[in-house]
Amino acid sequence: MTHLVLSGLTKSFGGSPVVDGVDLSIAEGEAVVLLGPSGCGKTTCLRMMAGFERPDAGEIRLRDRVLVGPRVFVPPERRQMSVVFQSYALWPHLDVRDNVGYGPTTAKVGRSEVRRRVDEALGMVQLDGFADRYAHQLSGGQQQRVALARALVNDPALLLLDEPLSNLDTRLREEMRSEIKRIQRALGVTMVYVTHDQAEALSLADRLVVMQAGRVVQIGTPEEVYRRPDTGFVARALGATNLLPATVHASAGDAVSLRLPGDGVVTAPQPRGRSLRSGDQVVVSVRPVDVRLSVAAPGTAGAGRVTEALFFGDHVQYALELAGLPGAVKATGPSVGRLEVGQHAVLQVDGSAVAVLADRPAADARPVPAGAAAGLSAA
Repeated sequence: MTHLVLSGLTKSFGGSPVVDGVDLSIAEGEAVVLLGPSGCGKTTCLRMMAGFERPDAGEIRLRDRVLVGPRVFVPPERRQMSVVFQSYALWPHLDVRDNVGYGPTTAKVGRSEVRRRVDEALGMVQLDGFADRYAHQLSGGQQQRVALARALVNDPALLLLDEPLSNLDTRLREEMRSEIKRIQRALGVTMVYVTHDQAEALSLADRLVVMQAGRVVQIGTPEEVYRRPDTGFVARALGATNLLPATVHASAGDAVSLRLPGDGVVTAPQPRGRSLRSGDQVVVSVRPVDVRLSVAAPGTAGAGRVTEALFFGDHVQYALELAGLPGAVKATGPSVGRLEVGQHAVLQVDGSAVAVLADRPAADARPVPAGAAAGLSAA
């Protein structure tokens, strides 16, 4: 069931468009993450949902109720939404109980009911026994839990979170990611979460919305967007990747045969909405985790030289310089039996993990001929 609908949402500041015709439908109980770099319009979209910004054009509907439209603008306090901010926005002069209970108290809810709701919300975020403490007596993670409890205590129709974990250290961010996902699933609350962090986006989203320059450029499940990015921008938004030139060898049905730099041909999934022909020049995305290295003797056809081997405990990140490519290819390998800088290696690529992008090859890109000694081979 459709829960929230944004139609043609537009917003400019100082004559410059920040949100440029965003359309988005969100199902009831769905966790949707808006992902993109600073300035892409994701936070402005959230603020327009909450009522903190008035769109220049477009419509917002929640449960078939128009919140924003021609001659309609419902103020924030009447939208049945709760917001968790990047800064926890806790009142220092109130204890945890009064911070969490502020919303229902100002809504004239009875004292016993407020206490019941607060206790329930604190239990949900695992802060039982913290009701009498003040903000300065809490850790950053605990303060964020209080902010989350304050948002949940009102039983919102929509929970909005704007980069809520950016002020926490890595360990606490990971802990709070799990907590937010657990709570969202347990309550079945519809959630819109804004972030520029790929790990948050991939782990929290039922559906991922990637934004660029005020527009939605791709929507899908985290796995779909990660594995099948439409463009290099989307691919890079979700982590390290190799953007490589390739030549279409053959194209039929749901598969396309590609000649990558080197003497290898791989079979990859067809890109969405495109009809490729033999000889077409394309750009592909290959994640480092889908590239394997094999030691080769110097002078081996297609071999490259390892220029970087960074140890991360459970894996090693490599960079391999290959003839014919302007930049190094990144690869990830096991930490046991790792290669060393200066060694020579050839690459193997899993064709099922190759994504053909909509990007055009660089103007100076040349066709990849059979037998080119650049070091990629089919897995």
